[in-house]
Amino acid sequence: MKVMPFILLLCCCPLALSQDIVGGSSTLFGFRDLRTAVQEHQVRLNRRSIPQDKQAQEVDALLAESSETLAFLLRSAKNHPVSSEYSESTSDASSIFSDIKARGTIGEAEWKQLQAVNADLKVKANHAEKALASGAENAFELIEVIVHTKKNGKELADYQVWYVKEAYENEPGRYQTFDRFSSPATRKLPPGRYLMWTQATDGTKTQGPKTPKEFGDGQAIIETDLSIP
Repeated sequence: MKVMPFILLLCCCPLALSQDIVGGSSTLFGFRDLRTAVQEHQVRLNRRSIPQDKQAQEVDALLAESSETLAFLLRSAKNHPVSSEYSESTSDASSIFSDIKARGTIGEAEWKQLQAVNADLKVKANHAEKALASGAENAFELIEVIVHTKKNGKELADYQVWYVKEAYENEPGRYQTFDRFSSPATRKLPPGRYLMWTQATDGTKTQGPKTPKEFGDGQAIIETDLSIP
């Protein structure tokens, strides 16, 4: 599939211009700008032990896939309610692309972040597709996430649950907590990819391991477990 002409068409049509509810034209332009910069060698690729031409192909293919996924979300969101938190979650992609382009370098850290953005969008698309197919109205709404904190299979209480979008793993300023201590702890989150962990509330602030979590699959409520320190 030729992705770029399709994206340009989306960016010029009323749908894309009105769909800032899911990142909209700004995010599409963010994809396009970064992809063009890679193609025109405006962004330096310096992942170790990987030939430059292979790096360029990998980045270009990843951005193409992300663009197609976002285009699907834009089409699917038409005439459906979209929460502001969902919109903000998807719009994060544009900020990430702009920041990477401004830095002018795609190294190992930036490549990992691009992969995380792509994975997050794919989870959102899968969630939307399944929710819409079932006739549910939660395709672009938040998911209620219920976390049980356990050790050796036993559920224990009074632990704080932390989370961050996987793409922001290295930005502690974006770390957030659930609304109450476990167990269970609950919070409504946009569908997507996250890292989650527990922290003791006994004054030691001992933390459990950061664990990848994926929430979506068309479900309105998801229960999951986390290890405690």
